[in-house]
Amino acid sequence: MKIYPQTICHLFEPSKKNNTFLKEIFPNRENIFVHPYSLSNTNSIGKLYGDQSGSQFGSLTKRFFGKQFNIDFDFLEEVIVKRFDEYWLQENLPEKIDFMKIDVEGYEMNVLKGVGELIENISLIQFEFGGSQIDTRNFFRDFWLYFEEKKFKLFRITENGIEPINFYSEKLEFFYYSNYLALNSRILS
Repeated sequence: MKIYPQTICHLFEPSKKNNTFLKEIFPNRENIFVHPYSLSNTNSIGKLYGDQSGSQFGSLTKRFFGKQFNIDFDFLEEVIVKRFDEYWLQENLPEKIDFMKIDVEGYEMNVLKGVGELIENISLIQFEFGGSQIDTRNFFRDFWLYFEEKKFKLFRITENGIEPINFYSEKLEFFYYSNYLALNSRILS
């Protein structure tokens, strides 16, 4: 925000505690919008599970960490769930979105499906893939096939920069948390 202060940001945070915190961080900012709901592929009321209010592990699925971590997902909060494509049209957002970051503890694929056909108007998407995908039963192959169909190129963000992923391999099915970039190949043409 310091480099590009006029950037327009839409933040989606369903946790009441975290939403309040974000609104305190960004008071009176005309270009930052904090929304009190979760994104997914449906419009509904969902359950946000966590180990406490405002949990960094908060997810729409009750995650299983195993006994070695001593983390229980006993905190529950009802939240509003919305599709992004319907939000986008309802709010009359600009035709193009430069960047979308998705970090929703296992629901990344659901959020992508909730973008619908408007995904072709997004230039770059960053998403997380890791252990939470075990709980939601998503594989990297699901992301590969989805982005291949939508004509996006995939890259893995590493400590040495970004590495292109030119083809799918089962070796990509490791559930160690990593971040990926999906670049809309239409913008390269």
